[in-house]
Amino acid sequence: MNERVTLPPLLYQHQMEQKLQTIWEIAQGQSIEILNYDTIQDLSLLFDSPQQICVLRKLGLSLGVPPQLTAHFHSFQDLFQYLRTSTYTQLPQLAQAAALLPNFEVVSRIHNALVNK
Repeated sequence: MNERVTLPPLLYQHQMEQKLQTIWEIAQGQSIEILNYDTIQDLSLLFDSPQQICVLRKLGLSLGVPPQLTAHFHSFQDLFQYLRTSTYTQLPQLAQAAALLPNFEVVSRIHNALVNK
């Protein structure tokens, strides 16, 4: 049985804040390039569907990617490659921007990748 558990808003917010704090403590000053291949693939699975492209583009915009570029992003790999090669985006910045998205799973996966390294 695979039921989705819905957390009360305050608990959800508290868990998000804790995960963001941990990400900040572990990855302060670190580029997004410290994410391993498996984590990039996990994040791609969250974003790489027609329903999630709009969310992916919002993430890019919140990280300062120009709208004329985000309009051409069709996968998380597109965003990641742009951020990796054209900016110096730190991992805590990515997590903070992801925290603004409707899906808490992005922050959770970044957190898990760092904690389980």
